[in-house]
Amino acid sequence: MDTGKVIDIDVLSKYCACRNKKNHEKSFKSNFRGSSGMMEEKGAPNIFKHSLTIHNARYTKYLGDGDSKAFDAVTEENIYGDEFHVEKFECISYVIKRMGLRLQRLKEKMKMETFV
Repeated sequence: MDTGKVIDIDVLSKYCACRNKKNHEKSFKSNFRGSSGMMEEKGAPNIFKHSLTIHNARYTKYLGDGDSKAFDAVTEENIYGDEFHVEKFECISYVIKRMGLRLQRLKEKMKMETFV
């Protein structure tokens, strides 16, 4: 069912504004250590895990931006077991963007080859 509403999030943060971080490690506002690029990869499986505890449901579709690392992390963890498989869909906006960039590069390459 598509309601158009956000049903779950997982906020990962590397930032804490406190000056004396060492004295309050347990209440530290930061909850992620690692590169910013890995946040999506680490957060996606968490959202799929929440689906069982929060909504008593299983997400069977993954709508992504073409970054296979997050989807791979979800499938590798096999959160729902072998009985349920998650299917990957890509957002058309990202597909168009990637294709457009590739076509621009090809066009430039073709231009250069005609002058050589």
